[in-house]
Amino acid sequence: FQSFLSCPEQLRKLEADGEVILLGRLLEQQEIEHQVLSSTAVVGTVQS
Repeated sequence: FQSFLSCPEQLRKLEADGEVILLGRLLEQQEIEHQVLSSTAVVGTVQS
């Protein structure tokens, strides 16, 4: 852990990687929600 503190560039890179991962998960989540909403909307129109 000390090596990270002595090397801020490495720490920033880790931080950036973490943000990228978080963004990716967020996008995946939205994609899934969108698919669920679309599929339920389709089911709703078929039933009525």
